[in-house]
Amino acid sequence: MNILRTALIVVFLSIPFIADADGQDSCAVTVARRPMINVKAQGATGDGVTDDSKALQRAIDQASAVRGVVFVPDGIYLIDAVKGIRLKSDVILSLSDNAIIKAAPNGSATFSILRIENVSNVAVMGGVLLGERYEHLGKSGEWGMGLWLAAANNIVIKNLVSKNNWGDGFYLGGDSKDVKFCAVLADGNRRQGMSIVSGENILVSDSSFINTKGAPPQAGLDIEPNAKQMVKGVKIVNSRFCNNSGPGIVTYAAFGPSRASIFDIEINENVVCKNDNSGISIFNTSAFKIIGNKLKENKGNSIFLDPKTRAGLVTRNKIFHDDLSNGVHIINRGINTVSDNYSY
Repeated sequence: MNILRTALIVVFLSIPFIADADGQDSCAVTVARRPMINVKAQGATGDGVTDDSKALQRAIDQASAVRGVVFVPDGIYLIDAVKGIRLKSDVILSLSDNAIIKAAPNGSATFSILRIENVSNVAVMGGVLLGERYEHLGKSGEWGMGLWLAAANNIVIKNLVSKNNWGDGFYLGGDSKDVKFCAVLADGNRRQGMSIVSGENILVSDSSFINTKGAPPQAGLDIEPNAKQMVKGVKIVNSRFCNNSGPGIVTYAAFGPSRASIFDIEINENVVCKNDNSGISIFNTSAFKIIGNKLKENKGNSIFLDPKTRAGLVTRNKIFHDDLSNGVHIINRGINTVSDNYSY
């Protein structure tokens, strides 16, 4: 215990972490008497030059033994994203507003700055994940992620910026459950702002997904399960999807024998604007709701529902001055209810 004494501070605070009794709609949890471990006490420099990978991982490993909080103060923490920083169960990673975890340039096609995989009860709050898309040493691949999350349960990501990644700002897969993204920002990523590939009971609220450009699909948020995978129970609310080279929001389950499925999706009260493709595109998806969104100046269709969509409700959406040279306001080719939408 003497070894830990210089690194641990018992902290009394209330921070977002575990879901409340009502499920999806809250990011709040009370955390009391959790040890706090400062990464500087584990040898991290935050000077933007030194490789701080081992120091950050040491702090996380130490926190996992005591259900602790890892604190990252202001600074630029250069890390080897090919190895990545791996979160562990029952650990909270708390970054100050001016703390940046930066990926060192590499030539790999697949990597991630932070990895949350096969764990539960994890939170990441604050700070910036800064990718290396403009310093990347190769040209192949599109899977350099800011945050990779797979086979994880009861996760909260809040006030985290993920920008300039070779692939996606945020990637979620592996049948993860009970995951919340609250007030996050994905900006300037190459492939997607966020991909949801597999999971259940997922909340995206009060967040922004902007300026995605470089490798298709280039969407703000893409829900797209792989073969034999399912995405179920996604709620996207009060968020912004703008200036992406692909759609603002797209759901796509592959047709045919892949047996991918998407259902129970809510897209409510968002702003979807100035995307170079459609505002919202829905493919092969059932039991979805698109309610009360504002769609502005998207270059494709404002809302597109393909022939495989069913049991959808599209209502009370407002469409403002879209560039309709490549599309129309709302196309419904499936078996859905579309009513009381407004164009201005």
